[in-house]
Amino acid sequence: MANQPRCPLCSQDADQALQATANSLHYSCKRCGRFFYSGLTFQDLPSLQVLTLLCGYVREQNERGNSAIEVNKGVAENIQNLAPRGVQEQADRLLQAIARKSEWPGFKVPLDARVDYPLGYCANHEEFNFFLGMLQARRMIDNFSGPSGETTSSLTGDGWSHVDQLRKSNVESLKVFVAMSFAADVSAAFTDAIKPAVEACGYRPLRIDNKDYLGGIFDEIVAEVRESRFVVADLTGQRQGVYYEAGYALGLGLPVVLTCRKDDLKNVHFDAKHMNILVWKNPLKLVKPLQDRIRAVIGLGPGVTF
Repeated sequence: MANQPRCPLCSQDADQALQATANSLHYSCKRCGRFFYSGLTFQDLPSLQVLTLLCGYVREQNERGNSAIEVNKGVAENIQNLAPRGVQEQADRLLQAIARKSEWPGFKVPLDARVDYPLGYCANHEEFNFFLGMLQARRMIDNFSGPSGETTSSLTGDGWSHVDQLRKSNVESLKVFVAMSFAADVSAAFTDAIKPAVEACGYRPLRIDNKDYLGGIFDEIVAEVRESRFVVADLTGQRQGVYYEAGYALGLGLPVVLTCRKDDLKNVHFDAKHMNILVWKNPLKLVKPLQDRIRAVIGLGPGVTF
């Protein structure tokens, strides 16, 4: 097709490439998913390995319902921290992706290796088929081939048990990562609302500027989010980092509670506006709604009753 746009991540034909802002394009790719691509020049284009990880990361985020992903130079430079670390974690991510697509235990998930290979952070369909075979050899999934060569995969009992164990590692955590602007005009939202609401529900809120850390702050944020039970993200100020941290948490399957000051709600990214955002004007009046949302979505911490 003439003038068919090409996806900058997988180099295949994209369904759509629209100018989103002066410096970014919004892509829709059947392999990678939907994402914003900005701040990367031809000279900045990363290696094939990094592009593979970016493709997997965007697809995973999309599969979890987060399509407001921005791929920029900062994300490309730090993708190693966001992607699976080693073969076992890569296999776990693929297993979790198949579980998300399963409508019920025993459901046979249709998979097209030439389109779905990013689900396993794979470079191509051959690597994807390797991981399907690996999971089957470990009795985590059963693979079936149809008469026309199509493949379906279904989690076994052992597969579902392993997925439950992967989820449980965060369920037992009391840590709550708080993503928000450090600007003085929103500091009361943390001290007077988010912190007391989270603590009242039996959890321990953590804002990165309130913790001593060694090494790069990006590595520290990734580590803290990975270890958290859920994330509270206040969008006031529209910090790119807050969207990034919230999106990363969603990619890990963690619950994310969004809040925003009323006068800034109009500036929330359009892909986040459909989400159930807790709107506040006076931080003190955010405490009760935030407590109620935590109770309803996550539940209370051990030993806490209202």
